[in-house]
Amino acid sequence: MDCTICNNLMDDYFDGHLSHKKRKQVTGHLTTCQGCSEFFRKYENMLKSIRNVEIKKCPDEVVDSVFDIINIDDKFSRRKSVFDRINEFLFLYSRQLGIAGAAVTVFLFVFLITSQFDKTTHVQQQYTTQDVEQATDQVKLALAYFNQVTSRTEEIIEKEILHQQVVRPMKSSIRTALKPLINGG
Repeated sequence: MDCTICNNLMDDYFDGHLSHKKRKQVTGHLTTCQGCSEFFRKYENMLKSIRNVEIKKCPDEVVDSVFDIINIDDKFSRRKSVFDRINEFLFLYSRQLGIAGAAVTVFLFVFLITSQFDKTTHVQQQYTTQDVEQATDQVKLALAYFNQVTSRTEEIIEKEILHQQVVRPMKSSIRTALKPLINGG
């Protein structure tokens, strides 16, 4: 066993927390290593002297004054900032708001479901066949107008806008660029 491991196991050895196997290993190491054996004796003597220390009763006045100091320190250490108090307030009420919100949601869900069952199942016809046919004709007419406007817009874009704003300037710039080449320059 390594000396460092042996020294680290001393507390457990004296407290009786080591397994039988580990205890044997420590005992075996102590018989072979003089340094650890010396450390063991010093450690054992220290524990005996600690156990033999007489516990004296402290006067009540001293105990009371110590507790007063501890209580004062606790009051200062427990003082919370404004943000901590606001956060605590919001946390306490956020739970209650969450529970209330869940209860309202369940209530609304149950109300909506039960109100659906109260409705009569037969549906009155709102539009006559003539109304539906008239609406269909109006939709077809609107689509025809839309198609006309779309095709006219495409013509304008192709013939006028593209020709005037793209093709003409492009031709002009190409002629200007090629003019020296054509004239032999």
